[in-house]
Amino acid sequence: MRLIELIIYLNLYFLKEMKNLILSLRNFFLRNKIIKNYIFGLFNQKKKVIFLNENINNYIKTNSLIWLKKKTNNNNKVLIESLINHPHYLIPNCIIGKKLSLINKCDCVGMIKKGDIIAKEIMNSFGINEIIEINEGNYISKISYFLKSFYILSQLKSVDQIINFKINNIEIGKNVYESCVRYKKDLSSRINFPFYYFMSKALYYNDLFIKLLKQKNYKYLIQSEKQFVPFRILFQNALKSKIVIYSRYGLPNIALKRYNKFENVNLNRASVDINLVNYYYNQYKNFKINIPKKKIINKIKKNLGIENVQTLGLIKSKKSNFNFESKRYIREFFNWRDKKPIALVLCHNLVDGNFVNRWNLFKDNIDWLENTLRKIKLNKKVNWIIKPHPSEAFYNSKVGTNSIVDKFIDTKNNNIKIFPSNYNLKNIYNIVDLVVTSHGSCGHEYSALGIPVIICGDTYYKGFGFNIEPSSKKEYYNLLKNISKIRKLNKTQIEKSIIFNYVFRVITKVEIPTIYRSDITMNYNKEDFWRNSYNLLEKNKNINNNFFKSLEHQFKNNNENLINLSKANFKNRNNNYNFR
Repeated sequence: MRLIELIIYLNLYFLKEMKNLILSLRNFFLRNKIIKNYIFGLFNQKKKVIFLNENINNYIKTNSLIWLKKKTNNNNKVLIESLINHPHYLIPNCIIGKKLSLINKCDCVGMIKKGDIIAKEIMNSFGINEIIEINEGNYISKISYFLKSFYILSQLKSVDQIINFKINNIEIGKNVYESCVRYKKDLSSRINFPFYYFMSKALYYNDLFIKLLKQKNYKYLIQSEKQFVPFRILFQNALKSKIVIYSRYGLPNIALKRYNKFENVNLNRASVDINLVNYYYNQYKNFKINIPKKKIINKIKKNLGIENVQTLGLIKSKKSNFNFESKRYIREFFNWRDKKPIALVLCHNLVDGNFVNRWNLFKDNIDWLENTLRKIKLNKKVNWIIKPHPSEAFYNSKVGTNSIVDKFIDTKNNNIKIFPSNYNLKNIYNIVDLVVTSHGSCGHEYSALGIPVIICGDTYYKGFGFNIEPSSKKEYYNLLKNISKIRKLNKTQIEKSIIFNYVFRVITKVEIPTIYRSDITMNYNKEDFWRNSYNLLEKNKNINNNFFKSLEHQFKNNNENLINLSKANFKNRNNNYNFR
């Protein structure tokens, strides 16, 4: 039986690899659109690549003049990863890595996918001439790793065992599972072909990165993405090799997280140093600085329920123009003729962000949702509203929040309702009594508006004192059972949440003035992106602006977070603020 299964999966593997090869060739020509003289450039190394898009050429030429090539004698290296074929990923990593190399007087080494010519030319324009091109191995090695994958998975009897599978403390299984869920959008609990496929990839990249990281004296790694194959594998191996990592979050206003301990490998890159938040809270309480509380609160209210992909226009669904004006209105809408407490369950994207934190009470986002539904349907003393994540339409997973609710909640449960898709959350903070999430941003948003929020594990805002943080499933289930007994947030909790939001949104975010915000998918408007990027570069050639000063401050002080020096409002600290 196992032999037959192996033969079937090998054939599926060949078909998958052939499909990937065809798509790679297609994307190569569609993405790059290079004119004939590139072909001649293959035979003449001095011949520069010229792209059909003149704005790319202008960008490269202008950028080359800004970042003059300077050879150093320092053996240390800054490794800049760009394995996502998108300039939104590539350019900020290059900017950050190049600035870091100049401060430490060392050279940069780029890491790109083999055949990504635009990435290579952009890196060259930053003075990065040494570039590692990553491929996925030849067919002999692919089959070898697939057979290794088949052998390992034959020893693992469940998905839970796969998730816990490690090789020398590298979380191979967790990487395999999250990739299966994301790319195959398959949330089944059985071990099927995608597990074998992604296991083979994870094993290959683990061996590859172990070898690559030993070849040079890499002191730093610039890497934004931490999830999925191969990113989680590289991130872990770099930290294990005692390489300091700077991981970016957001665009064009970015946060930058410093990692230097393997024990923090799963620390959320959006997390904020508690010492930094406490500093601002103490300064605020002692009347030493003024915090724009109203401005922070108004911004939170304005953006409630809006996912980043929505603001980029990636979700083509009809705009939600309706909102619930009052408790009376929402009770009439859902035909609730009582005055029970109203709890809002804000769901997660089921195929993304399953392992972005150090720990959780549940296996993944769907496990959290299913178990939450099992418990809340037993509590008839509360009216429950289930809100799907706004990015569900974009990721198009096979299983969505609505289908899971239909599976667990009978229509007879009149006190449990799905939030209507044609409504928004604009006024919901005036209506609900409590919010439930696993690890969503609502944990620091609603609490700033005075609404208690229950979370279910580690988050980038955990431990600041403004959330309800159960430490076990039993404690979590008891909270769901006794919603009516949960007290409203006090003044101190609300203030702490507001200060956290201020630090998170203002102090630790800095705008890169040369980044044009565009569609984050490969369907982005290339003409529009490169035209605007070139124009911004022309206007912002000064590399001593606030962004670069803030970067330099973080690098020189080894701070966990990037600090916006133009907004920092530090006093009596001699401009040297280290919050390690």
